[in-house]
Amino acid sequence: KSMDGTESAELIPNGKVAVKHFIGANELCLTGAGFEILSNEHPNFLKIIIADVRVFARMSPKQKERVVNLLKSLGYITLMCGDGTNDVGALKHSNVGVALLSHPYNANKPKVEEIKESNDTTNAAANQPKLPVQAVAHRRGAPRQIDNRVQRHQASVQNAQERLEKM
Repeated sequence: KSMDGTESAELIPNGKVAVKHFIGANELCLTGAGFEILSNEHPNFLKIIIADVRVFARMSPKQKERVVNLLKSLGYITLMCGDGTNDVGALKHSNVGVALLSHPYNANKPKVEEIKESNDTTNAAANQPKLPVQAVAHRRGAPRQIDNRVQRHQASVQNAQERLEKM
């Protein structure tokens, strides 16, 4: 039956002319359940129509692999497009396999171990108690204003600490 229920047809048309008319008059979609029924009960009809199926829907990874192998056995060049996880069998058996990645590999990204090490050192440093900032020794070429700012900041920090201790 059609989706809206207005048309119905026999599951297997009788005769070559009826099969050609059936294929020419319809856009075919094959689900995993339909593929199982046709491959187990009507394999010859499946071989006739498989090349004209436009959409394969709700198929298990093994069924995808079987579709690719069936098309190849009929002499077709196959291209399988998938996510590369559960479609691996069909991707490998097809003549052309295209795996689509949602997060492609980035060679510029640091390795996972380096990230973990940097996180460990960052977390360890963050958990250490903060030591009071010592006065920065005057370096050759460094302006004295920077040294003065550091000293003023240290003095205000010490004042705040003393006030907190008195409370």
